[in-house]
Amino acid sequence: MYCKVEPVMREPTPRWVKAFVVAGIVVAVLVVVMLVSGHGPGQHMHHGGAR
Repeated sequence: MYCKVEPVMREPTPRWVKAFVVAGIVVAVLVVVMLVSGHGPGQHMHHGGAR
């Protein structure tokens, strides 16, 4: 009366997907570090009147 449940076999994740995820995480961490350290996108904007 017991049902035997077989584990679902999944295909392994391709290497390019893993590389894409790692690259995305690295970019996200770099952006956060830049924003926290004060080197964000507003750093290069002019904050004065027009000459």
